[in-house]
Amino acid sequence: MYLSKEEFNDMVHARIVIPVLRKYDVDFRRQVKYPDSLIAAHREEGIEPTRNNATVSLFSLKQQAIVAEAKGCVTFIDIKSNRPVEAKEFKEKWDAERAKEKAEKAAKIPIV
Repeated sequence: MYLSKEEFNDMVHARIVIPVLRKYDVDFRRQVKYPDSLIAAHREEGIEPTRNNATVSLFSLKQQAIVAEAKGCVTFIDIKSNRPVEAKEFKEKWDAERAKEKAEKAAKIPIV
């Protein structure tokens, strides 16, 4: 699921739906010392209606090896109901909320 700039800002400012870290495991394999550069690779392991499971691997250019790996799960929560929400439902709620705001703004504009 990709978010528009406006949808992303609403999520970051907790206006409609927020991602909540449900579980996170990190495996540190090697020590990294400066100067080194790391490449982060993100792989979706499973996408469910209300959550995403993913693995992030950190690769050291200097050591030519994976130095850390994190596995986690994020659940999307509706801030009004405080319950998990499906991604499809989130898009519908977001569209309804934006339409409501536009209607309220239009009603406040004085007609001259």
